[in-house]
Amino acid sequence: MTRVLMVTDQPFWRRGTGAQQRIWSLARYLTCRNFELVVFYMKSRTPEDRDKCRDQKWLVVEYKPAGTGIAATFASWVTPMRPLRKGKQTEASADGDSCTRTLDDYRWPHAPEQFRKICASTKPHAIIIEYIVWGYLADAVPELVKTKKVIDTHDVLHLRAEQFREREKPHWIAVTRKEEADVLRKFDLILAIQEDEARALMEMVPDSEVMVVGHSPEAANISASTTCSGATRSDDTIRIGFAGSPNHANVDGITWFLEHCWSALRSHSPAPLELVIAGTRDEELPGDLDDETSSGVRWLGPIDSMSNFYSHVDFVINPVRFGTGLKIKTVEALCHGKPIVVHPHSAGGLDPESRSAALIAGEPEEFVAECLRLINSADLRAELSQRGLRLASAIFSEERVYGALEEWLLK
Repeated sequence: MTRVLMVTDQPFWRRGTGAQQRIWSLARYLTCRNFELVVFYMKSRTPEDRDKCRDQKWLVVEYKPAGTGIAATFASWVTPMRPLRKGKQTEASADGDSCTRTLDDYRWPHAPEQFRKICASTKPHAIIIEYIVWGYLADAVPELVKTKKVIDTHDVLHLRAEQFREREKPHWIAVTRKEEADVLRKFDLILAIQEDEARALMEMVPDSEVMVVGHSPEAANISASTTCSGATRSDDTIRIGFAGSPNHANVDGITWFLEHCWSALRSHSPAPLELVIAGTRDEELPGDLDDETSSGVRWLGPIDSMSNFYSHVDFVINPVRFGTGLKIKTVEALCHGKPIVVHPHSAGGLDPESRSAALIAGEPEEFVAECLRLINSADLRAELSQRGLRLASAIFSEERVYGALEEWLLK
């Protein structure tokens, strides 16, 4: 059995964000393909987290901020289980964008030593590091352990940070092009989430091997009869879905839709409308929504099952206007057979065939018009649903997305 050691601070088994969904899908695929997955998790887990990892048969080793040994055991009794650096506690994660850090902020005490011991004891065939912030751990692999080193980028982070700056929004990490390239050079293989970013990465590190590994949602393995059933209801209300964690790009996108599209859409719709928002709460949006703007909106907050969410909406919107990578929510909507209206930015990273399954609109009037097309035509909704399902079984299938990586790992 081929052993893979993954490094992450993402509780991906919770599947609460796009990044977590993508890591979950990769981890699940490797496990199903008889890889043995060991996870070096850079935080502490809850009892529920441990149960979920145990169910998946993943061995998870948690980072110990106090180090190891007798002194560390004593320190762990009085030290909160949070990473320490230069005497300060810090929470660092790609989940949110509320606090900007640097790569140095992720150089946690004891992490290289602990990682070195894990590598020495497990002797992994390959390591996969999620995000460049943990890239320095590649230097800690013992020389006697011959292992392939893979970095999963998720985004070209210096470009993503630039987009956030242009929007005057804080980004979770400040990193330069050179800093990012210096980390990438440590690895035998660089994973890009989509083709445009693969080209950008190859320009940054032309001597490195780059492979595109996007996202294969669990919906890609569900039969068409399951995903095509549509929303279950006893009324004629059309339900529109939006799913997204409360990072700045998602909050900006849904705020833009509510302020510039929602009232006009409701006033022109021949059927009652309900906007169902998963992952984000109303209090996480800036300012107060007036009664007209918030009318007809149902806020779900974090949810346990994306499949259940998609099964109860008629179509989906993705009005996110900045950020890099591949918009996981766009891919998942298509693979669940849900028609989708997207901002041009949120269609980024999709191949031409995938773009043809979405309605793309940049201005509020255009966005409203495309939503009305879906509201007014059950036939159009059915046609786009079928296109998405065909994509799920072809372009977004597990074999298509992960096959080349599996072959590379087994060499």
